[in-house]
Amino acid sequence: MRRPPPPHPRGEPRTAGSGRKKGTPNRRTVQLRELMTSLCHDVDYQYRLRADFRRRRVHPAIESLVWAHTVGKPTERVQISADVTMKQKLDEERELFARLSIEELEELARDNERLLAKARTMAQRQRLPPAAVTPPAAPMDNVESNTGESAENTRTGDEE
Repeated sequence: MRRPPPPHPRGEPRTAGSGRKKGTPNRRTVQLRELMTSLCHDVDYQYRLRADFRRRRVHPAIESLVWAHTVGKPTERVQISADVTMKQKLDEERELFARLSIEELEELARDNERLLAKARTMAQRQRLPPAAVTPPAAPMDNVESNTGESAENTRTGDEE
């Protein structure tokens, strides 16, 4: 019996020509689509499926899958108008700032710096684990640890 080839090592390029060629459909998807199409075109299956749908024996997710595989999934069209809205807001802000004096703009800049510092502090607090749950990585100088020894006695030699 022939052995399968060894698994491909991670991080190295694949052997040239291996894998599915570009544009080749996945076999399982094609087989599933053919199966669903043949089932949906089978008159007996349609009667039974219709009866099950009417009796609510088929889960709605399965029903939508049947429709998606036979008819195709409808495309959703989304229009985004955020660019226009942002441009209008920026224009309004520029006009507002143009009316302010230099002293008022400097005051706003100081307030802005304070808000940014507050935001940075808040963000750092969210990233740090709670102090009660996680002990410090290394004791600080002249601080006693839980064992009663001073921090200098518990240090390792690689910190010097």
